[in-house]
Amino acid sequence: MKKFLFALVFTLLFADQSFATSSSTATATPDIPDGVVYKPASPKVNSIAEEALINAFSDNDLNPVLSDSVFVGPALWRSIESLDLDFMRDLEVIPVAFKLPYQDKSGKQQFTELKGALFKEDKSRKALARFLKGILASSPSRIRAPKSHELSAYWSIISFDIEEPIFVLQVGDGNKSINLLVDMTGDKIFWVEEISRYGRR
Repeated sequence: MKKFLFALVFTLLFADQSFATSSSTATATPDIPDGVVYKPASPKVNSIAEEALINAFSDNDLNPVLSDSVFVGPALWRSIESLDLDFMRDLEVIPVAFKLPYQDKSGKQQFTELKGALFKEDKSRKALARFLKGILASSPSRIRAPKSHELSAYWSIISFDIEEPIFVLQVGDGNKSINLLVDMTGDKIFWVEEISRYGRR
């Protein structure tokens, strides 16, 4: 997976983006897992957010679609750190700790702490936009609604209700696909995670 991501970032960094999407799949309400609080938005709100994503990739510039503060989940942050790209070094980011629940051998619930980051400074957000563009600069790619297990994975690391608009940006198919979950406020991304790292179904 790391080699696949590495190749995408470097060989496709400046490639044209082409996103396949349809209102029946991207804005459809997914199957909600038990215990997950999920708040749908109106079709208009979802369509505006979806159009903002499409326009950002069509213009080859993700900066306009990033909010002033963007949380990067632990899986995506681990990819950023492991690739050690020049333009992602020495950035001013705020460390964030996420507690992921699990059951030990006795069946008792425990928590493991995972590291993420908050991107607020202008230079760091521009670097993040460039990094995401490198991942997503592959065709065919598509915008779709999150699947049930992806919502469960996201729910396990956040401390707030899931509210639309929320999408998954998918690059590739099958076991080698990269799926980025983007949670949005209006037409801006405030949370992004490499949700495919949480397992596939």
